[in-house]
Formats: sequence, C-alpha cells, structure tokens
Amino acid sequence: MEVVLALGVLAVTMVAVAGLLGSMGAEVRSVRDRRVATQLPSPLREEMNRLGFAAFVEVANGASRAVRDFPAVYYAPADGGRVVVAGAAGGPEGLPGEERYYRLRLADPEATALRFVEGDAHRVFEVTVEWPYRLPNGEEAAAANRRTFRFPVAVVAGDPLG
Repeated sequence: MEVVLALGVLAVTMVAVAGLLGSMGAEVRSVRDRRVATQLPSPLREEMNRLGFAAFVEVANGASRAVRDFPAVYYAPADGGRVVVAGAAGGPEGLPGEERYYRLRLADPEATALRFVEGDAHRVFEVTVEWPYRLPNGEEAAAANRRTFRFPVAVVAGDPLG
C-alpha cells in the first residue's frame, strides 16, 4: 500500500514539474525573441544603407523630396542575423517563407517637405517589428498572437560614419 501511495505522490509531482518546465520554456523563448527584436535596428540600417539614400529621398537641383514608394517591408529570420527587403513578388530573395519570423514595417512620421543639406541629409522612419510573423510550418501567425516592438531609424546620405 505504501509503494502505491509513493508512486501516486511521485506521479503528481512529475506532472507539476512538467507543467512548470513547459511554461518556463515558453518564457525563455519570449525573452529570446524580444532580445533579438531589440537588436534588429543594426541589420535594418545595414540593409537600408545597401539600398542607398536614393531609394528613400530624391535629390535634384539642390532640392529634395521624399520617395513615396520607399521600401517599407522587411523580413528577418528567428536569429535576427540579417534583414532583407521584401521583393516585388511578395518575398525577399534567399529568405524562404518559413524563415520570415520577424516582419519590420517602416512608416514615415514626417510626411513633410525635406530640405537637402549636403553632408547632413537624412530621413527618419518609425519601425514596427512584429513576431512571430510566420510559424515554423510557413503559415502566417494570427495578428492577435504577435508581439511588437517599435524604434526609430534613419537613412542618411553618404557615409554615416565618415
């Protein structure tokens, strides 16, 4: 009788521990995803600089104006190692749908006239990062189940570190 009782207590304890491990795993994933999301500004700036200032601002005869159809949607894999612009066919080259874990959307909070100043030209955007955008099976995650993070980013004319 004591052995049966001990096995029952052990079983209840094992179920409780398994439940705790499941919730701890989800919390660890959530913290990791947020950490990666907060590190996305750097690879996004690299991709925007690769596209070049002319993709965001048109300069002619000393005057400038914002490009209305600027590259506004980007994707990143779960590790956040790179950010790629969405292609015209609905997705970036080299980043399959199932790897598009983060979606970054640029919005132009300053829809005003720009003034080009040689050596100090820039355009600021507000970026919204959503995750998970795609689930491991490639399906789009429901918007209600996504987390978000926002940050500002700027594209500048010339070499920003020079």
